[in-house]
Order: sequence, then C-alpha cells, then structure tokens
Amino acid sequence: MRVRTRLVLVPLLTAAMAALGAAFTSVAPSGAGTLLPTTAPFPTVVYTAGLSTGAQPVNIITGPDGNLWFADVGASRAIGRITPAGVITEFSTGLPTGSFPQSLVAGPDGAVWFTDLGATPSIGRISPAGVITEYSTGLAPGSFVQSLAVGPDGNLWFANPGASPAIGRITPAGVITTFSTGLGVGSQPRDVTGGPDGNVWFTDGGTTPAIGRITPAGVITEFSTGLGTGSSPALIVDVPGGGVWFADLGTTPAIGTITSAGVITEYSAGLTVGSRPWNLVAGPDGNVWFTDLGTTGAIGRVTTAGVITEFTAGLNTGSRPWSIIAGPDGNLWFTDAGTAPAIGQITPAGVITEVPSATPQIPPTVVGPHMPLLLEGLASGPNGNVWFTGGSASGPAIGTVLLPTGYHMAASDGGAFAYGSARFAGSMGGTTLNKPVVGIAEDPSTGGYWQVASDGGVFNFNAPFYGSKGGSVLSAPIVGMAATGDGLGYWLVGADGAVYPFGDAVAQGSMAGKSLNKPIVGMAADTATGGYWLVASDGGIFNFAAPFAGSMGGKALNKPIVGMAADWATGGYWEVAADGGVFNFNAPFFGSMGAMPLNKPIVGMAASPDASGYWMAASDGGVFAFGTAGFAGSLGGTTLNAPVVGIGSVPSTSVRSNAHGMIAA
Repeated sequence: MRVRTRLVLVPLLTAAMAALGAAFTSVAPSGAGTLLPTTAPFPTVVYTAGLSTGAQPVNIITGPDGNLWFADVGASRAIGRITPAGVITEFSTGLPTGSFPQSLVAGPDGAVWFTDLGATPSIGRISPAGVITEYSTGLAPGSFVQSLAVGPDGNLWFANPGASPAIGRITPAGVITTFSTGLGVGSQPRDVTGGPDGNVWFTDGGTTPAIGRITPAGVITEFSTGLGTGSSPALIVDVPGGGVWFADLGTTPAIGTITSAGVITEYSAGLTVGSRPWNLVAGPDGNVWFTDLGTTGAIGRVTTAGVITEFTAGLNTGSRPWSIIAGPDGNLWFTDAGTAPAIGQITPAGVITEVPSATPQIPPTVVGPHMPLLLEGLASGPNGNVWFTGGSASGPAIGTVLLPTGYHMAASDGGAFAYGSARFAGSMGGTTLNKPVVGIAEDPSTGGYWQVASDGGVFNFNAPFYGSKGGSVLSAPIVGMAATGDGLGYWLVGADGAVYPFGDAVAQGSMAGKSLNKPIVGMAADTATGGYWLVASDGGIFNFAAPFAGSMGGKALNKPIVGMAADWATGGYWEVAADGGVFNFNAPFFGSMGAMPLNKPIVGMAASPDASGYWMAASDGGVFAFGTAGFAGSLGGTTLNAPVVGIGSVPSTSVRSNAHGMIAA
C-alpha cells in the first residue's frame, strides 16, 4: 500500500474545536528536538528549527527517500522535509503565488507528489533534492483536486469534485487527463485508491451516491445498489487480501465493502448510537480499523466478514479520534482531536494507550470551494517511530513518538524467538523440515516475519506468503532472504549468487553462472532503490540497482563474513564476520566483537530502526548490541534444540505506511 495523505473536508467547527492544538510544555532538549513530559509509556520529541515564521505544518508522509515530508500552509506556503534525525528544510521555490499545498503521496518515480488547492489548482511534484514542479495543464477551470493515490498502472490518480467533476490521472511525466463519462448527474468524487483488480476505485458523494471504478484506460462504472438510503460514502481503502472498503457517513452510518464485480455490502451492527465512522485503514491483523467521531468517540475494527467491534476504554474524556494509521510496531496509531488532544495507540486486541502531551496539530478551518478544510497528519516513520504534525510551547512543530524496538531470531530447526517490541507469531520448531532454516526476514508492515530453508521453502508468520522455491531444483542451496521496502515481497539468494524474487520484489540481477572466489552468504535490500546487495564469505559485495560503497573482497580476514545489513540513512552497509568483526562502508561504525572471546561464532546482524546501531547474533543465541540498538534479551546460556542462524530487527526501516486524513459529508 502506498504512502499518502488525504484532505479533510468537515462541517464548520466550533470555536473550541478550531482552537485545539494545545501547546506542549517543553523540557530539556534532546539533540535538535525537545523532549516532552508525558504520563504515557512513549517519550515524545518535537522539532521546530527549520520551520518558517508563521509555519502551519499539516499532513505528513514517509517519502521514498527515507525522509518525512509535509505540507506547510502557514504564512509562507511550502513543502517541508524532515530527516529521521530531526533536520527540517522547507522548499517554496516552484510554488505559485496563492499556493495551498495539501495531500501528499509517495510517487512511483522516487519523488513526493502533492495537490495544490490554491489560486491555480494543480498537482505538484517535489524531488528528493527539493525541486518543485507544478502541473495544471489538463485541469478544467474551477478544479478542486482533493485526493491523490498511486494506481496499479504506475500513474497517479485523483478525485476532482470541482466545477467539472472528474476522476483524473497524471503520469510521472506530468501529463494530466481527466475522465467524466460514466459519472452520475451531480457527481462529487471524493476519494481514490488503487484496487486489487488493477483498476482504481473511488467514492462519489454526489446526488446519486456511489462507489466507482475506473480502468487504466479511463472507463468509469458506478455502483450504488447496496448503499443505504441517505448514503454518503467518503474515504476508501484497499485492504491487501481483503478487498476494497469504505466509510459511509450517511443517515445510516456504516462501513462498507465492494467486490471487483461491483457488489456492495454495508455493515452497521456494532456501531454505537450516534456513530460517525471517520477515517479507516488496513490493519496489520488483516482487519479494517477506523476512527469514530460520533457521540461516543471510539476506535473501531471490522473483520473482512463484517463483524464490527468498537473500543473506548483508554480514550480521554471528550475524545474525538481523527486520523488512524498502521504503525511500525504492529499496532494502530491515531490522533485524538478531543478536549485533551493526544496521539493514541491501539493494539490489535483493542488495548488503547494515549500520549497526552503529544498534541496533533488541529489548525483553524480554511473554507474551500465546496466545504471547510481541516488538515492534520500522522505517519509511520522510516526509523520505526510514529511522526505527526503538532504543536509545542514555541509554536507549530513536527513531532515523533519514540517506540521501543526489538528483534527476532531464527534457529535452523525453524524455532523463532522474540525480544523487546518483537512479537512471537509462530515458528517451525517441532515440525519436520526437508532442509534446515537458514535465515529470517521481517515484514515491515505487520510485525510478522518469514523464515527460509536451504531448499528455498518459505514459512510465513503473520506475514503474507508470496511464493517459494521449495520443491524446485536449485543451482545451489539458499543461504538467505531480504524483504522489499514495502513488505509486499521478498528475494531469496543462493550460495552461487542466484536471486529469486517473489511478490513485488524485482529481479535486478544476480551472480548465477558467474565465477565467485567464495560463496554468497547473505543479502540486504536497498529500500531507496528497490535493489539489493549480495555478500560473499570473503567480504566481496555484488550490487544490483544499489550503490557500491566498498567491500572486504581481496582483503585479509581473521574469520569469514557471515552476513550484512543495510544502512537506509546513508545508502551504505555493514558486513559482519564470524568472530564479530564489523566492516562499515558509507555507514557509521558503532563497535564490534572482533578480538573479543565468543562462546559461539556470530551468524548474522540486523540494523536498528534508526540506522544508528546494530545487533549481532551468535549461533548459541547470544545477542550483542551497538549504538542505539538496545539489548532486549538473548538465548545465551540457554540449551537450544538447534543453533540460531539469523536475526531481524523490529520495527523495520520500511517506507510502507498509511498516513492520511479524511473526507466527510
């Protein structure tokens, strides 16, 4: 699922609601940010340096470059970037006079794309270097581009409920085409999402409410049978493996789903009296989660079978849950715009914790051409934390909630061991295997993991199965695996350098059939490029659509290399040897176990989520932490049925997220 934000169209707010965004009380600074007091178990830091005077940061996403990007609708309109270290840079060159940047999406071309609702409605693109280009040719006069999403065809699609309602497409080259044939009379397209069938789906809250489908060629079909009387469909989302779901804010509030054939089913049983389903997201547990802004504020869950459960215990008095995302820790996170503004966490089991001093930004409403506009943002960050646009004692800020990290280890018999924030999701321990497990990879979206055996068999635990080489003839045994940046695929690698992609993993090249001085022992993914590195036991590095930063190939080693890890922050990597020696290439050195006595050899390593540290695992389950990688436990001194063969870090450094706002009737 792509990273995006959406605008928020809401009824006029009361003066009290518009005045939210209560100030934080700041305490001693931590680095460039300010650490805030909190009664919740999650430390919170806000950053203000780099924001322009009169800034109003809203909407935030994780970009393809591993940084976070936001829109600034304050006195000096801009698109802003904040690194995981908290360094803020704002860019305004390229924005026209009267600009109003809004919805953001991580584009298919490595750039961030956004809508501009200003004097000249347009769609903008900002490169990782901050170069802004806006496109308006192809938009009809009076356009109002309010929702932006990447379609299955690799283009960006948007809803336009303006003077000439349409569904629009913009290519990565900036060519805009709008489509209106097939829309009903009085149509008001609201939100768009890429569907599982290769089409784009949208909600239409116009005179004849409908759920619409548009093919890559622009053929529109609308469906209304199954919607309740007084229906008002709003936000829409694709749930991997679960179809397309939407929120209905009509006279009979409901959560609905539509099949690829256009069959609509709505569910309202389980919603509280006075319910108002607001924002929804695909959860890490395969269910749909939503915020409820009704009489009784709540966080809701609906299973793919339509069973709704709402949770209120743990919410502040006067709670108004707003945005919701799938967090990097396997939980759901939300903003609370109630009388005590907060950021909240809800586990898949429904346990809610709110962070009172983490105040989401709730700026005053801005009246758009159709309805008032309210913007705010929440994102799953590339460093394993939750980020938000918020406030501090010194004014508007970008904030982050610091989450605990953890790691999984895998043993050769398929045993799995979880520490820190890592969750145990199952294992192959005690199960007969054709060949031993040789590696583990984390699913950056669900908090689950995959194990891979030397025959290419893949075993998935709270992570989707995309395929395996089990039962296939291999040119050499499998020695490792790596997940793609969005967690929607993975690669397997053989000892001869053969690479096998599954899911959305792309084959960028391999060493199969080529002469190697030593066998391949591992691989790491470059989440910025979609490429990968292979590492051999002599320290040789083979890069495919990923930058080469050096290697230990041809150099004397005390012990062979056994694994590697990528530094997403720099584009570099680390190699680790069996004696615990670490070799860094365009990546910081945080320490090693080289020259120190070990009970058992090192078998692998994993980078900490913020790329400011790493863990090593030994075959006896001993764990050694360096830099910011915290020690959360180990198997050292424990009798094992089989040796440990790998380690993976949680949360992952993925760019996969679901940051967005909401559209209301």
